[in-house]
Amino acid sequence: MAFAQEWQPKTVELCLAEEEQKVAPDLQFNTCFSRHERLSSKTDFAQLFDKSNQRKLKSHFFIALHKKNDGSLARLGIVVKKHTVTQAVLRNQVRRVIRESFRQSKELLKGLDIALVLRSNCTALDKRALRVAADKLWLDLISACKSS
Repeated sequence: MAFAQEWQPKTVELCLAEEEQKVAPDLQFNTCFSRHERLSSKTDFAQLFDKSNQRKLKSHFFIALHKKNDGSLARLGIVVKKHTVTQAVLRNQVRRVIRESFRQSKELLKGLDIALVLRSNCTALDKRALRVAADKLWLDLISACKSS
């Protein structure tokens, strides 16, 4: 009976406080992927694909077209052609992996518009390999923008 009297259910506030303590303090910034962080209009993509001021970075899986933007946010557009990945499920899976990688790295990419195009020569679509390639691409983009 003494055990039943001592035990109290945790309140929601107590559970949330414990979860906040587990998260590192530097990772507590907003990590969502909002509409403001997406390239959605035709003019946004046209500016990136314009040959006159095109800045391009290539990796095994991706071609990244990038330019500086006026805002303080990093914005991302993803192009996965139906010819490259025929199944819609796989195309959406590729987009999810890229978005998640971008979401985790967007604080480092502030002030950039990025269009990521999946290359047609990538045949094996392994999620882990895509994620590693995307993470490496963000680091290459950061170093390329700092050097220019």
